[in-house]
Amino acid sequence: MRLSYSSINTYETCPAKYRFQYEERLPSAPSPALSFGDSLHQALYRFHSRPVPVAPPLEELLEMLDAVWVADGYVNVSEEQAYLEHGRQVLELYHRDNAARYAIPAAMEFRFQIEVEGVQVSGVIDRMDRIPGGGYEIVDYKTNRRLPPQHRVDEDLQLSVYYLAARQIWGIEPERLTLYYLLPGQRMSTVRSPADADVLRRRIATVAERIEMIREAVDEATEERARVEVDTFQGLLVDYCAKKNARIVLRGLRAVADFEYELQMANMNRHLDTRVETVFLMANDAYFYVSSNLVKEAATLGGNVDRLVPASVARRLYTKLGR
Repeated sequence: MRLSYSSINTYETCPAKYRFQYEERLPSAPSPALSFGDSLHQALYRFHSRPVPVAPPLEELLEMLDAVWVADGYVNVSEEQAYLEHGRQVLELYHRDNAARYAIPAAMEFRFQIEVEGVQVSGVIDRMDRIPGGGYEIVDYKTNRRLPPQHRVDEDLQLSVYYLAARQIWGIEPERLTLYYLLPGQRMSTVRSPADADVLRRRIATVAERIEMIREAVDEATEERARVEVDTFQGLLVDYCAKKNARIVLRGLRAVADFEYELQMANMNRHLDTRVETVFLMANDAYFYVSSNLVKEAATLGGNVDRLVPASVARRLYTKLGR
């Protein structure tokens, strides 16, 4: 199996989205945010590619942005120009803060593939710098507008994967792992330890096993899938409904807590487009109480869960429990 930081993160956020994006490989539409981020990454790659430890002048950096600018996904020329101007402002700030301490990176846009518990994990390290006095720092560019709390950086999966890759590929343990937020011009750094690497290995192994279960369950349901069209979208649900000429949204409800959240969503969608109606479907009384934690607990205590999960999942669950 092959995984990456993005695929692992996508699975842990939403298994269904993982299936659509990485298993079904449904194409996603270009967006201003993706094109903007890609453009800044490419410009900074050129900026740091000089073989001498002298920073290119600001004018040259801005010319680099123009040369690599990605024009996909923008609604119109006006929106594209607004993003381009913003990109120039971001790079002006970057140049002001980094030109004086410009140095040749130890690595840039380094594509790697490592084996973790039998899983091939790949990724791309934006930059690795030598720290004056010894040691290394891995830097990853971000184009988010807001800074996360420090604990989110300390737990960041992407930086953990990069730390593990540096250990396996170069035999080094980076002293710092940094997320460089380009828009506010702020660095947020953290560290990792060998114990953190062990935790990551177990995490990757768990995700890989669950993905295999998804694949097996989907294969078992081939006949049902033939009647379903799977699609993805970005933005508002009501806009997607208009694109598909759909007027009804079906939502499943399992408990009272589900209804409270879904009612809020339904009312907001109705506010945004009065033509879209939401229809709630109650879960079959044989399944409304089912949750993953409850299934695992019942199986652990010797219960039969064959009717609550796909056959392939039940087999794996029983095998793990030694049944």
